[in-house]
Amino acid sequence: MKLDYNCVRDVMLYLESVPYIITNEKDNVEFTGVWLPNIREALPNYPQEVIYYTLEKLQEGGYLNMTAKWSGDGLYICRVNYITFIGHEFLEKIRSDTVWDKTVSIAGKVGNFGLQMLSKIAEGITTAYINNLLSN
Repeated sequence: MKLDYNCVRDVMLYLESVPYIITNEKDNVEFTGVWLPNIREALPNYPQEVIYYTLEKLQEGGYLNMTAKWSGDGLYICRVNYITFIGHEFLEKIRSDTVWDKTVSIAGKVGNFGLQMLSKIAEGITTAYINNLLSN
């Protein structure tokens, strides 16, 4: 299965936008997580299996912490617990639509890339933009 990098960005932006750490009725901090059905509802342009695959790869890459449990019938629990520090750093690099569009364009020309390469390209674009601002 191919990783959809637009889905990666959309998932990360969505996860950042929802509160999944709350103060409960006993005044204790609690992880509530974000459930796969909620992510699917928020991102209807992506099939459930594409979203799950994206979440799995983001977890493998260390960008988020997730709980997934399987039964004989398939996946029965899928909850994103939180975005990791590395995930937040990645998200900051790809947040801007302008930077993202340029990143995807450059990565498409290279043809062979992954999440770390996308992060480096986005960081390079941002650095070039900052240097341009500083020189003016």
